[in-house]
Amino acid sequence: MMEDKELQRLFAFHMHRIKCAVFRVLNKKLVSMRLPVQMEQIPVLFTLFNSDLSQQEIANRTERDKSSIQRTVRLLEEKNLVVIQQDQFDKRKNIVHLTAEGKCVTGKIRKTLIEAEDEVFSAVEEKDREDFFRVLKRISDGTKE
Repeated sequence: MMEDKELQRLFAFHMHRIKCAVFRVLNKKLVSMRLPVQMEQIPVLFTLFNSDLSQQEIANRTERDKSSIQRTVRLLEEKNLVVIQQDQFDKRKNIVHLTAEGKCVTGKIRKTLIEAEDEVFSAVEEKDREDFFRVLKRISDGTKE
């Protein structure tokens, strides 16, 4: 069995704990706001917030497989948060657009996510928090294929 000292040095262990804390607070807030979205759908909504994209482009930007994105997009379409239309220039592509309701919900989620993170990181000084995110960005930028 791994000793506590070893466990405390594992990046994946701490990232999992942080993710769980943020998701726990965010899920609680989403339920209380009665927003019709699940956690795995949020990256798709955020990706579409500023531009319409094909399902393959969404998959690439969110680093998920296309079949997973297709399922998520269909669920979001059923909730009237997105519209799927065939690309006018390339009939093989489907372009996904946020509806007005989708933009509204996504805006509320973005605000709620910021509040959830603020709650989770309330024990951390602002400078330490900025340093932490700067290091995380360097790590994630350096690990892309």
